[in-house]
Amino acid sequence: MSASPPAESAESAAEQAAVGILETLRGVPLVVRVLLIGVFVNRLGAFLQAFMVLYLVHRGFSATEAGVALTVYGAGSVIGLFGGGGLADRFGPRLTITASMLAGSVLVASVSLVTVYPVILVVLFFTGAIGVSYRPATAAILAANTPKARQTMVMAFNRAASNVGSTAGPLLAVWLIQVSWNLIFWIDGATSLVFGLIALGVLPRDAARGDRPAAKRPTTGYRMAFQDRRFVYYLVMVFVNAVIYVQMMAVLPLSVKHAGHGTIVYSSLFSLNAGLVIAFELLITKFVQNWSPRLAVMTGFVLLGAGMVGFGLPGGVPMLWIAMLMVTLGEMVGGPSVFSWPARVAPEGGTGRYLGTMQSVFGLGQAVGPAIGVALWNTTHQQVWWWTGAIAAVGIAIGYFGMRESQVAPQATAQAASEATAPVGAATDGTEAVPA
Repeated sequence: MSASPPAESAESAAEQAAVGILETLRGVPLVVRVLLIGVFVNRLGAFLQAFMVLYLVHRGFSATEAGVALTVYGAGSVIGLFGGGGLADRFGPRLTITASMLAGSVLVASVSLVTVYPVILVVLFFTGAIGVSYRPATAAILAANTPKARQTMVMAFNRAASNVGSTAGPLLAVWLIQVSWNLIFWIDGATSLVFGLIALGVLPRDAARGDRPAAKRPTTGYRMAFQDRRFVYYLVMVFVNAVIYVQMMAVLPLSVKHAGHGTIVYSSLFSLNAGLVIAFELLITKFVQNWSPRLAVMTGFVLLGAGMVGFGLPGGVPMLWIAMLMVTLGEMVGGPSVFSWPARVAPEGGTGRYLGTMQSVFGLGQAVGPAIGVALWNTTHQQVWWWTGAIAAVGIAIGYFGMRESQVAPQATAQAASEATAPVGAATDGTEAVPA
């Protein structure tokens, strides 16, 4: 009789261990696979942000007005990511995703019907806020339905679904625009509607306040995240990471042009980045998932910083390709661990808030990063890349202290194991480990 529990324990341990790409995909619940399909469909039709400036100029608005509209949309997205985490914790991921997608589908479709500029700004702000509020809820479901050892790989799947959809989407949009500009908004709304219906029909039924006991529900709102000192250090690192990464869109085209290269060089760099991420990130994650998250993120950040410095080194186009290769490798090594970390350390009932806070801070870095980068470029020109390397070093140092694993977790695991093997009715101390 004593041989059965160890065998069951070994089988359970095997199910929790990190495995390869296909093994991970086969081992996750149906809800995870369906959710990944929903993310792909949604990102495939997410045309609004990419074509907003061109669309508004096509309608007769000035380039300045179009730029302001894009900024307003971005501001709404930052707020939506921040609030989406709280909605996921309070009302449950299923209702949050469904509401975000269904309301977002109506809003994005209505952009083509609005003609007054101030009203367009209002619609775009709410479209940005509501349209992205599903992301923390999506990450929360993926984390909740995946063993901790496999969360890095599942987050890589989430990134892959988003990247493939975002890469193929603009190609589809170019064809749609030849027929009618309005089609991109209707198709965008339709894909959001499809994702919302998928969420409503497939995801777990976690109604308002969810199925957690009252004692497990969050009572401190976002304060719990900002009082977590280690997590605040991590957020600073995420912000720095976003500010640096976005310079590929803000400063790199200026730098390439200043060096006398044509637009084709800049396009080739982005094609290299997108192609490598889509082709190799899952394969790299297969090995990186066995590293500690801090090692993976620090390694990725070092490669990112080194690649950014490489953009400012002599050597012509080959040096630019080498630099982009380093940046892309850093993105693939560190990205999945960066995005899975909040779910790993969030306290009970706070996963959505932790994920939403991280994604909002990342979005804020991407929003303010271009202004910072262009200001440095105007002042220092090619030396801006040395500044990005120095800022990356600061981010690495802060992240090193912020991404320390809690020492309480192993004790809790040992305690849980002893409780599981204790005789029925044996008393326990009732303590509960709280992540740092």
